[in-house]
Amino acid sequence: EKEKKRKKKKNSSSRISRGADDDEDEDLEVMNTNAGVDSEQQMKCSLTSNFFENPVKSTQCNHTYSLDALRSMIGKKRSIKCPYYGCNNTELTMDQIEEDVEMTMRVKRFFRRQEAQKDMEERLRDDELNVDDYEGRNSIMSDRKPDIVQGMTVLN
Repeated sequence: EKEKKRKKKKNSSSRISRGADDDEDEDLEVMNTNAGVDSEQQMKCSLTSNFFENPVKSTQCNHTYSLDALRSMIGKKRSIKCPYYGCNNTELTMDQIEEDVEMTMRVKRFFRRQEAQKDMEERLRDDELNVDDYEGRNSIMSDRKPDIVQGMTVLN
């Protein structure tokens, strides 16, 4: 009997989700398109709120920090509580820290992607200006009728 109730509850929740708006489907599509792409916030150190510089991570809790910020925070203390909210690591030491190669690569990729996007936007803007300029001259030219003067075609 409990099994029947659980199945019934599961089926009713799946019916609700199947009745979702088209907007939600579009949101999911956008999310899937951006899957695997890091956001700017993910590239920032929670200690400095700046992009990671020399990212390192704890071997105990896997949280990532900027090396200088963590060194500064630990200072002369033997250990500190991990600064990430809700983390149970209460004994974070510099001995537990290793280079975060993955985050280093992610930050580099993020900046390359940002630069490529900026270049693409500039090229598109330049192309739009060229098209507008061409279309503007073309429309002016199409209003004129050609005349032949001494073997040359001249637009009036």
